[in-house]
Amino acid sequence: MVKLLVDDKGKVLAETFRESKQGIVREIEVDIIFSYKDAVAFYNALGENLKSIQESQTKPIEEKVKTYKEQLYDEPHVLK
Repeated sequence: MVKLLVDDKGKVLAETFRESKQGIVREIEVDIIFSYKDAVAFYNALGENLKSIQESQTKPIEEKVKTYKEQLYDEPHVLK
């Protein structure tokens, strides 16, 4: 079980709890209760994530590598 803290737009802010079993889980059963506002936010966030996955699957590998490298070098890094 994983509990996540999310903002109003459905972005995950933090993982607040995790309980897991050993091995591979092949089936997941979920009960979720949302207010209407939260259901709409979840729906929109899920749609954005699916859209992003779909776009990344249609990009050629060279473009994916280029985008990854740009992100890698644009972000500040601290060596320890």
